[in-house]
Amino acid sequence: MTLRGDSGTRFVPDPLRLLACLDQQCVTQVQRQPGVLLITYSVRANIQVQQQVTVQRTGQDPAMPLVLPVTVPPAAGTVQMALSGRTDAILMTFQRASIGIMPAQVRAGQYVVQATLQGSADPRYVQTVTVHLYRQSGQPAASTRCRSTRLS
Repeated sequence: MTLRGDSGTRFVPDPLRLLACLDQQCVTQVQRQPGVLLITYSVRANIQVQQQVTVQRTGQDPAMPLVLPVTVPPAAGTVQMALSGRTDAILMTFQRASIGIMPAQVRAGQYVVQATLQGSADPRYVQTVTVHLYRQSGQPAASTRCRSTRLS
């Protein structure tokens, strides 16, 4: 069963068929089979946020800060953010409705930070955001050269 995470709370009924056997290979089954139980799942929305972010910069150009909106279901409780990776290259902050991303001035290279948001009321409310920063070394500015040509 595949369910979209942005569809809100839903109740999904699903029959569970039980089969009982008298032997390990289930060749001989108990009569009046199968038994059916109706199970209803409660499907709730998870924390909603963009999960992949890529920032590309060249040279010493400062990167613009980014803001990712975050939707937190009330049942998640207070949400905390844990960071792993190159937190010196990608600075991240979290407030209840957004994640702030500020790439730092770093050398050319590839940097990755993972932010994990998790609810305090229920650990199943969890979402991960991965931020990739690709910084290339700067190219020298193009120079304009004048060349004199002799006309005859």
